Amino acid sequence: MKKIIAGFIACVALAACSKDNGGTTSCTLSSTSIVGKYKITAVTFDGADAMSQIPACNQDDVYELKSDGTATVTDAGTQCSPSSDQSGTWSLNGTTLTTSNAELSGTVSDFSCTGLKINGTQTIGPISGATVITLVRQ
Repeated sequence: MKKIIAGFIACVALAACSKDNGGTTSCTLSSTSIVGKYKITAVTFDGADAMSQIPACNQDDVYELKSDGTATVTDAGTQCSPSSDQSGTWSLNGTTLTTSNAELSGTVSDFSCTGLKINGTQTIGPISGATVITLVRQ
């Protein structure tokens, strides 16, 4: 589960914000707008809350998608032993977010200036299921 969350979040996307003439905020998902730092706020596996299955030391990690196509996970806050720091690559094609670890890829199903949701399918041991990871921009 740690790899799933770390990967998805390292692959997570968020939006760049802009004001339209009406003063409302609009965000458009793109490889530019997704760049930023994020934290996971919720995880479901086959519709069930899975956040409690993530070790406390991983729940406060910071996931960063960088403009050069690299991604990092920083073991922030409560430190894991060993550290859960990771690095890899990411890309966005339409709404499909892909990372250097195939388990960490999915469809950006909800995107705003402040966060996003990534839907995917993960296999943990003999069990496969649908995952939804919710992230908030930092």
